Amino acid sequence: MSSVSVVVPTHNRSELLTVTLRGVLQQRDVDLEVIVVDEASTDETVAILAGLGDPRVRTIRHETPRGVSTARNRGIAEARGEWVAFTDDDDLWAPDKLVRQLRAAQVTGRDWAY
Repeated sequence: MSSVSVVVPTHNRSELLTVTLRGVLQQRDVDLEVIVVDEASTDETVAILAGLGDPRVRTIRHETPRGVSTARNRGIAEARGEWVAFTDDDDLWAPDKLVRQLRAAQVTGRDWAY
């Protein structure tokens, strides 16, 4: 089973983030870690992330917003998986999204997929 680090930058979109994380955490047939990079949110983001109670989710908080590119790069630096996947805080994923992408990469001999 492949390991995937999913990087999710966010800023003040706690309601959308909750739905996005639900879809990410329902991924099947992958060893998953989720790295949420919080760009100094002032809404309920901190409380929602603290209340998740899922050991697959790690949070990195920037005290001042640094921009989505910096957030993604920070997530990459913290990633432990063989693969890195990106999602925005308002995306919805099918439960087999990652495993299908990994299979497609394997079948075609690629080390990336989108």
